[in-house]
Amino acid sequence: MVKGIHVCKLSKNAHAPSISVKSFPGTCIEDMESYSVPTIRSKPDEVILHVETNDLQKLTARQAAEEGIVNLADNISQNCGSKIAISSISKRLDKPDLNPKLEEVNNILKKFSFRFQVF
Repeated sequence: MVKGIHVCKLSKNAHAPSISVKSFPGTCIEDMESYSVPTIRSKPDEVILHVETNDLQKLTARQAAEEGIVNLADNISQNCGSKIAISSISKRLDKPDLNPKLEEVNNILKKFSFRFQVF
């Protein structure tokens, strides 16, 4: 989903001095705990989490949302003080059977908008 983003254009249009995009295709939420360590060390002002559906085949919607995405956001926020925004999961054309569970994850995530910006 973040593939093909032109970081230079994004930085210029957002009037932000430094924007980086990190993509980890094929990983699960648990893996993201490890992948987020370098980002936490750099102490960014803001982080946008766009987590996809690799976990939805084995986890319930609640597990993926609360134990996965929300815990990851909490971990990043607590360890570096960043503002966190969580992107809703996009519908899958290649795996339409996951879309009802995906919608359930998005609805659960919206309940956490008091802690994070959820879009």
